Amino acid sequence: MKTKENKTLWWLTRVLSTIIIVGSLLFYLAYTLFPESGEGNPITTKEIIGFCIVVIGFIGLLVAWKWEMPGAIISLISYAALAVMNPMILVPSPMYLWPATAVLFILLWKRKKNGNEIEIKN
Repeated sequence: MKTKENKTLWWLTRVLSTIIIVGSLLFYLAYTLFPESGEGNPITTKEIIGFCIVVIGFIGLLVAWKWEMPGAIISLISYAALAVMNPMILVPSPMYLWPATAVLFILLWKRKKNGNEIEIKN
């Protein structure tokens, strides 16, 4: 692979992970600050565990910025755990962007491992 293709993949993975994390934080803040009227149900244990799994998955995406393979594996395992808890996330949705980004990190790691080192200088 050419260095330019690796550089494009390098930037793509970082932009996608940033969009996923920032977008999710904005949705969470909107949900927290502006709850729907009549929303008086307490948070269940399942929701708390799901939230923790999502946070671990996003930490995995952040770790993947430095170490592609370990971060991507953490993120994919978190997504799988969330899918076991809540199978509705497997319905086609924008949630697929999360594991797709982790797979792109694995692809980047593989390209770097095969001797196609990329050096990003700002």
